[in-house]
This record gives sequence, structure tokens and C-alpha cells, in this order.
Amino acid sequence: MEQIANRYAVLAVLGEGGMGQVLQVKDLATGQELALKLLKTATPEALTAPVSTALEKTTASTLGKGLQREFWAMTRLCHPRLVKVFDYGVLPDGIPFFTMEMLRGTSLAKAIPLASEQVKDLLVKLCDPLGYIHSRGFVHGDLKPENICLLTSGDIKLLDFGLARRNDWNQEVISGTLNYLAPEMIRGGPGDARADLYSLGAVCYHLLVGQPPFTGDSAVEILKKHLYEPPLPPSSYVACPPELESIILKLLAKDPLERQQSSAAVTMALGHVTIHDQPAILVPSFIGRQNELARLVECCNSLGTPTG
Repeated sequence: MEQIANRYAVLAVLGEGGMGQVLQVKDLATGQELALKLLKTATPEALTAPVSTALEKTTASTLGKGLQREFWAMTRLCHPRLVKVFDYGVLPDGIPFFTMEMLRGTSLAKAIPLASEQVKDLLVKLCDPLGYIHSRGFVHGDLKPENICLLTSGDIKLLDFGLARRNDWNQEVISGTLNYLAPEMIRGGPGDARADLYSLGAVCYHLLVGQPPFTGDSAVEILKKHLYEPPLPPSSYVACPPELESIILKLLAKDPLERQQSSAAVTMALGHVTIHDQPAILVPSFIGRQNELARLVECCNSLGTPTG
């Protein structure tokens, strides 16, 4: 049985993403089953293969920093609907990896299409971790069905923070998944939480209709449609309640100012409330200052009521 870092026994390959490969492993120290993510080129059969050329070294370094950034972001975000991470390490050949909780479920991409009530329920559930992420000053950056796990319990987990950024960043190169990419990200302008909301709209559109809002024969064609072409209403394809269609189309507005401005606004439009709207603010309390506080109130009262 293949082992990684003399601690993790490889049980199976769970999947691959744009940057990494995810393996099911057993932690030999604790007996716990975990998921382990490492660079895509680092299969169990090639863990000891040397990095031979300067280009390969540069590529490995870039990917390694991306994996490290993903782990760093995930350690700063703790929410029931975000995947948990545990350990980060680097193999002798320089390949980094990290471990995270083993999820029991399937990619949301395998559940498409869904009925409108299911999409509405998932929209509410997705706004919860997104609102939390945004309230902590982060943007996910790559929201898509493949990065959402539908658990056997019926709940969801959001994963893959390889493109996570601090809020209000300037994107120098196009990064993300073309079918769900916000127009401002294509233009290379500043990005914030509303870029995630556009992606959320594109994901819900895909879940409901069975295809993304914009498709094409080339990447350029898809990007142009994101920039200039309005999406067809979901009701052009499937039965969709008007209120859900209105929310999805507003999320897909080209101008960020015309979208919902927060995840909380989306859930409120759906008739729900959320606690993750603004960043948490610590309000100090006064202890042992009763005399000073009474004097302050007295001074304020003596000023009278402003007029004019």
C-alpha cells in the first residue's frame, strides 16, 4: 500500500482539479480516514520522481504556492458548511500536500438538473458559507458545481479555495472557470464579493436549466457572452417560479451595482434571514465607570435637542 509522508496510506483516488489531486487516505497515527490534496503531477507512483528542468521547477513552485495559499485561507475560515483542514506538509521532493476531512457525498455537478425547489433550497444553503467567507474579508473565486459537495445528509459543503483572495483585489490575469466567471473578472478590474454572487447565479442557472447561462464553441465566445449578452430566462427552458428566476437573473447582472450586494440580500429575497452580512464588530462595554457614564449622559442631555 502506497504511503505519503510515512503517515498516510493511500486508499483511493477521489478526483482531480485544475491544480491538485485528491486522495482518500488513512492516517496511520490516528486511524482516521481523511482526504489528502497534493499537486496533480504527484501521483502515488511518482512521489519520488525528481524535478528535472528549470521550467518544471518554476511550475512546481507556482503550484506549490497556490496549494499553500489554499490551505492558509481554509485555516482562517471555520464554518459548518466549509470543509475542514488539518495538516500541511512538504514531501522530500518538494511537493506540498494538506489533509482535510473526508466528505461523504457527491459533487453537485453529478446531480444536475434539479427541480426549482431544490435549487431554491441549495441557494439558501450556499449563501450561508458565502456570507461567512465575505464577512471575513475573503472571496472564494471559483464557485462552480464541482466545488460543492452534496452530502448524504442532504446538506452541502463548499470546498476548493485554490483561487481564494482577499476582498477587493485586482485580477491581473483571468482565473476561474469560464462558465461561471463574472464580467469584471474578465475585464481585469477589481473584484469583490459580488463576483462570487455572479458565479452563484451562474451555478443556480446551471442546476436548474441543465446548462450554464452561456455556452460556446470557444473560450473567447463564452467570455464575450458573459460581457455583452443577456442570459435567456430559465423559464425559456424549464418551469421556474418567477421570484426564483428574478433572483437568478439579478445575480447575473453585468454591472456589479445591479446585482444583490450581499449574500444576505439574496436570502432575504428568498424569505430567509442570515447572520453573515457585515464583518463582525466588537462593541466594548463599560465596567466600573458608572459615575463617568452618568456624567456623560448628563452632559448630553444638557445640550438639548438639535433643531434646524
